[in-house]
Amino acid sequence: MAKDNRAQRLTRFDGLGLRVTKQLWQTVARPFDRRAKSVLIIAGVQRSGTNMMVEILERFFRTAVYNENHPAACTDFELHDTPTLRRLVERAPGDTVVFKALCDLDRVPALLDDLPGARAVWVMRRVEDVVNSHGHTKFLSARNNLCSTRMNNIAVDALSEGWRGRGMVAETHEVVRRHAHPEMTNQTAVALFWYMRNALYFDLGLDRDPRVRPLLYEHLARAPHREGAAWLAWAGLPPSRFALAKVNARSVGRQAAPAIDPAVEQICNDLYNRFAAQAPATEPAASMATAG
Repeated sequence: MAKDNRAQRLTRFDGLGLRVTKQLWQTVARPFDRRAKSVLIIAGVQRSGTNMMVEILERFFRTAVYNENHPAACTDFELHDTPTLRRLVERAPGDTVVFKALCDLDRVPALLDDLPGARAVWVMRRVEDVVNSHGHTKFLSARNNLCSTRMNNIAVDALSEGWRGRGMVAETHEVVRRHAHPEMTNQTAVALFWYMRNALYFDLGLDRDPRVRPLLYEHLARAPHREGAAWLAWAGLPPSRFALAKVNARSVGRQAAPAIDPAVEQICNDLYNRFAAQAPATEPAASMATAG
């Protein structure tokens, strides 16, 4: 209980106070730190908890975090070319340089090969919660317009909607064509987008790459300190109750399940369970129910 209260007090040290203290440490102490630079890529589908991951990593003095809206690393939420990112890593004030690659999931293998000491954490969240989160995010609804029209366009031409269909293999595209139709609801369209983008984890062979760690959002939310300590150690960072206080355990299954077409829900369930079978965990998470 005492530790929990201490963690709650630590959460108050945030915002400007944290940024100023971190900048001061990196200015004064970082030049004497001889650790080699490494890159950590946060990957996943939008609304899967990647902002929470960034907030956790921001709380380490050793990190330099470039979110998807950082002008030095991104334009219109897409990462700059690899030479630009490499120069940014060289100049970064931290020894662990973090990039978020959501619109750039298809680039993850190349980023792992081309950036120094690069590793990636791929975060997957239950499709129901992702769909609900999209429905309550006005910015994403307006910006990305994840609706049936867009998904039907992708069904016809995978590259018709820019980054959304990049990297998609023929087998996944066939799944999209089979399930997309003009009468599809926005909720089902978001679920199909969730499937299409998360399928890249397997389609790109990242499931066989030891530089990539799969992480279930539900594992982290239900056991933040145990699960968080595990993936932070994998990333070369120490366990931190202060950093992991950013985890919101109440975000799992908080709303009623959305109305997703049963056939689309089934393929999403199957993909989630396939991913879950690979994800190391200190706290078991229940599999998604199968339809039918």
